[in-house]
Amino acid sequence: MVTLSGKDLIELLDFISPDREQDPEQLESEVTIIQKPEAFISLDGENRPAGLYAFLTEYPEEGLYGPIGARDLLKVALFTTQEGEPWGLWASGHHPKADFLVKANEVIAGVDYAPVTIDQVEHGHAYYDSGLAEFNLMEAEQGQPDAFPITWVRGDKLTYPGE
Repeated sequence: MVTLSGKDLIELLDFISPDREQDPEQLESEVTIIQKPEAFISLDGENRPAGLYAFLTEYPEEGLYGPIGARDLLKVALFTTQEGEPWGLWASGHHPKADFLVKANEVIAGVDYAPVTIDQVEHGHAYYDSGLAEFNLMEAEQGQPDAFPITWVRGDKLTYPGE
């Protein structure tokens, strides 16, 4: 028997269908899950820890993914506008605001912005404008075609220290 958390299922969904919003047929992909009870060396020569691993059933030659549950699903990015102004700090999905806040402040620690506060963190929606080659992440309304949930801080809320 294999027990997976919701986070693990989302991780596997991202593995088999990373572009499912643009290409829903990816959701037809199948994944095979295997248990590796001991640490091992992969076919690529990498040391891998014991755990649950997955591979695309149709393409086992592409290698193992895992261990499942070891990936951090909360990835915060700082996007800018074409003019170089901040568009926002964001992560795909609705995450607990406190968790997002920690990651967001890690991202901007190396940039000249003041730390953000939990009051600035919002849950919203966005979509990629396929008609634009760059700077194509746009704010959206829930239910809008191709919209996906995001957790974010709007660019106009980012300030410089002392402001």
